[in-house]
Amino acid sequence: MLYRLDNAGQVASDTFIIGDQLTFALQATDPDLDISQMVVAHYYPAEATSAYFPPVTLPLPSQSSESRLFPPPQPTAVNGPAGQWRADFYVIDAKGNESDTVSVPFEVIAKYWYLDESFPDTDGNPATVDGWLESVSGTASITQSAGVVFFNNTNTADACSLTLTADAGLQVPLYRKFVVAVDVEVPLTQQLQIALADWAMATINGAGANTIRLSTNQSAQTVTPTSYASSRAQQFVFLIDPMAASVRFFLYWQDTSTTTIKSRMEEIGTAQSFDKTAAPTALQFATTAGGTGTAKVQNVQIFIPWGVTIGDSIATGHEGFDPVPARGMLNAQSSIGYWVEEHSLSLYPDNGVAVMNQGVGAHKIHSDVVNRYQSMMIDWDPEWAFIYAGTNDCFNRIPEADVQKDLTTIVDAALAAGIKVVIYEIAPRNTFSDLSNDWKKRWNSWLTEFVSGRPNCYLVQQHDVLEDPANPDKLLPALTDDGVHPTVAGYHLLGDLTWAQVSGALE
Repeated sequence: MLYRLDNAGQVASDTFIIGDQLTFALQATDPDLDISQMVVAHYYPAEATSAYFPPVTLPLPSQSSESRLFPPPQPTAVNGPAGQWRADFYVIDAKGNESDTVSVPFEVIAKYWYLDESFPDTDGNPATVDGWLESVSGTASITQSAGVVFFNNTNTADACSLTLTADAGLQVPLYRKFVVAVDVEVPLTQQLQIALADWAMATINGAGANTIRLSTNQSAQTVTPTSYASSRAQQFVFLIDPMAASVRFFLYWQDTSTTTIKSRMEEIGTAQSFDKTAAPTALQFATTAGGTGTAKVQNVQIFIPWGVTIGDSIATGHEGFDPVPARGMLNAQSSIGYWVEEHSLSLYPDNGVAVMNQGVGAHKIHSDVVNRYQSMMIDWDPEWAFIYAGTNDCFNRIPEADVQKDLTTIVDAALAAGIKVVIYEIAPRNTFSDLSNDWKKRWNSWLTEFVSGRPNCYLVQQHDVLEDPANPDKLLPALTDDGVHPTVAGYHLLGDLTWAQVSGALE
């Protein structure tokens, strides 16, 4: 049986979203009571004859009865790609005899990654449409209050429209990727069409609908975001790449299909080409004729990410340590990016910088970050990348040479793209075994040598700062509530250590 881990525990499932935690239990029978190992192999696509990942052999506890249910092992992250998969299982006894193979099909869906906050607001006031001059047209009434624009279409025969024109303060260098993010709310009876200049168009159906239509001058496609019917769209996002002359579409929304609401960003469809000589200077909105109700547009922003954080759950941030409402799924102060943004005000007092959080819980460098660093980091063209990962590689004692190779791939690709990189030592963790602590010490020593030979690559030496001197290899109690993740005070300290590296480089 395959299980998906969530806040309620283990849920039997044959469908997993990329980033989910997967584990399994297996029941085997052997009258000799000497089953000793289990072999697991994953296949993609499901009908493949060669394993997608090398098969894993797991030791099993002693067999106490002829038929034994072996409990779930340590969970692993579902990496994708999306599609139909299968997992093959067999067991081996002490004599080397192998059982028959049991094949379990399962589905991996969507392409998700988690964010800890919505796109930043440039003036600190989320109720305003920043940097845009509003001009209105159309046959139905349009009202505006505190920067929030409403479409009121009470005439079922007509549509209404609105154009927001960028002012001179929103010019973007032609070589930089940038983001336009739009907060929208659409009633069930309405559709809202969004055009970015003349070359990108999207139609968002009302809340509860499960189809979004995307089109450009060249092509059109209809896609169905998974779980959208049980979710509330918050932002429609364009990622514009002038150099590649392409635009990518994302939906940033709250997933309400589980007991815990999580903010996700999902890429919708595929990249579309456009004429890069036609610079986007306006956003055009229109409701469809025949609709009723009020469609709302607010908080339109242009965003050039200055930094991106990738890695594991510590990179993402850890919820629950502070009563202040979070920005998005997590408490803002429980993340490294928040404190880097706060520090940046010392150099950029007007607005500071924006750090996009692309961390995913349970991610390892090996097989996780190395498979996603392009889309999660490089594609957004930041000036800085903050790579906080390795803890889970250490916990699972992945072969060090494999992890070193993967980190080298990630870092060298970022540096080649002109991105400055900050890497973090593996911190103490109360649940590390002696073998994991030995792994950690070798890794941290290797990191020092690794960073020293790479310009624009910096190391945050956090281990000794976070270690409890009374309990070596354990976290200071004041900085953690679970022995793994920092508290707000711990994240504040990580932000201080990070900014020391950044500000030193900027000087």
